[in-house]
Amino acid sequence: MDTRAAPQTTLDSVTAYLSLDHQRLDALLHEAELRVADARWADAAESHALLARGLERHIRLDEEIVFPLFEARSGIVDGPTAVMRDEHRCMRRALSMMRAGIDAEDADGFAEGLSFLNSVRSDHDAKEERILYPMTDRLLAPRDRARVAARLQRE
Repeated sequence: MDTRAAPQTTLDSVTAYLSLDHQRLDALLHEAELRVADARWADAAESHALLARGLERHIRLDEEIVFPLFEARSGIVDGPTAVMRDEHRCMRRALSMMRAGIDAEDADGFAEGLSFLNSVRSDHDAKEERILYPMTDRLLAPRDRARVAARLQRE
């Protein structure tokens, strides 16, 4: 799979599409890690930029489409989505730390940001993929689920 482009496969659920996007982001993160490990700083900066853009897009899809839909359909407003918004803020801070490490050509600084990102992201992604996304899919009629998935792919 080309890790630089959004998945092109048409997927018919929130869970399927956004889980695949998590995999794409994982691949971009791994690419950045490898480039830092090889002290290929310009390439690492490029990989990080792709990762940051991809993660920002994913966060935007969560916060502007999926979370409001889940909250409206479930009636749960100050629950899991509030926690996940906080985790998104942590991920943004971690990305900034990683970028600062790259800019300073400091592998340890990058690793500190990476460790912070991984400490938040693994549990966060699991909660989304195993709980929030499937619950959102179940709250939607099949036709609505397909429409939401198509919108996620367009945006």
